[in-house]
Amino acid sequence: MKEITPNSETVWSFPAEHNVKAIGFSHHPVGDVFENILKEMKLSYKPGKTPAKKSSSGKYLSVTFNITFNSEAEVKTLYASLHAHPQIVQSL
Repeated sequence: MKEITPNSETVWSFPAEHNVKAIGFSHHPVGDVFENILKEMKLSYKPGKTPAKKSSSGKYLSVTFNITFNSEAEVKTLYASLHAHPQIVQSL
């Protein structure tokens, strides 16, 4: 069995399905922003089990999509795109 170290290649096997959550202020179109990024990247996706949820204070909105990734590069690019967008404050 291959030992996993910080310098090892990815532990994921591709293609892989993974839930990704984006969080933004509730007055922004977080779901539309997230979906547009997914479309631009031509990723296969579907809404998660709880696709959109407001925080208890109502200040934030989280949106989850189940995404099929074909490479580690796609994972990194998506998270970088979400991080760079001014209407997304966090991605998980």
